[in-house]
Amino acid sequence: MDLLDVLKVMQMNSKRRVEGLENFNSRLTLVYEDLLNENINSGRTWTVVEYMERLYEVRSPRTHSVDMLERACTCHRWQVNGFPCAHACAAIQSTREDIYSFVETYFTTEWYNRTFQDIIFPIHNYDKPQPYDPSDRIIVPIPMPPPGRRREQRFKTAWEKQKRPMMCINCFTLGHHNRATCPMP
Repeated sequence: MDLLDVLKVMQMNSKRRVEGLENFNSRLTLVYEDLLNENINSGRTWTVVEYMERLYEVRSPRTHSVDMLERACTCHRWQVNGFPCAHACAAIQSTREDIYSFVETYFTTEWYNRTFQDIIFPIHNYDKPQPYDPSDRIIVPIPMPPPGRRREQRFKTAWEKQKRPMMCINCFTLGHHNRATCPMP
């Protein structure tokens, strides 16, 4: 990472550590506390019917089933986010159970504070270049031929032109000439 990036991460980490310790006086972080209250308020007017133990039907503009044992709702928001949707909040409120026990732990202020409790220390001697040590040379590997048959040794296919030496009729030698181009008269 670049030095500027490290400094920004250090500042962000410090700011969030202080923010978590001073500003959070609820069980959830501020964003999720507001979201939970919004879900509770939107589900207040809905009808909740228990049709099995820990299984509820919430009649909102659309009807949804909420399974409190599996922490699942047919809108699938609770399974995906780990945070109770409005239908689940309505079902939990109807049972008068603690709604915070149905929220995943990583939305809590305790988890938030634990995330930022570690301190990132500055990098020492970042302005001084490292001295050159001749023993720190990179040893170049010895090039090895790739595996497989070399191009010259491969079998030619039927459509490839086979080059074979020509025999001159005048001088009776194998070479790259024929009777017309023979150097001997």
